[in-house]
Amino acid sequence: MPISRDEFEEGETRDTIKSRVKNLLQNNSDKAYTVNEIVDHIFGREPINIRSFDEFLKFILRNFIISEVLNELTKEGRVESKAVHTREGVKIYYAWRK
Repeated sequence: MPISRDEFEEGETRDTIKSRVKNLLQNNSDKAYTVNEIVDHIFGREPINIRSFDEFLKFILRNFIISEVLNELTKEGRVESKAVHTREGVKIYYAWRK
C-alpha cells in the first residue's frame, strides 16, 4: 500500500541510521555494545511479540540494518569488533576505534 509523501519524508534513511550508530559509539568510546543493545538504543526497546509476524519481521530487519551499518563502519576502520566470553556465552561487541 502506498504512503503519502509526508509519511515518506518522516522516514529514516540508512545514512541517518548510520550516523546515529556512529554518534552512539563515538560519544561512548569507553564502552562496547552488542547489535541488540545498539538496536535498543537507536529504535527504542520494544518487547518482541513473536505471535505477530509483522513485529517479528520488524525485529529481524532492525537487527539486519544495524549489523550492516556496523559492517560498513568496521570496513571503514572506524569501528572494531571482538568476540567476548560472557556468562551467557560468546557475544560480539562493537566499539569506536581509538
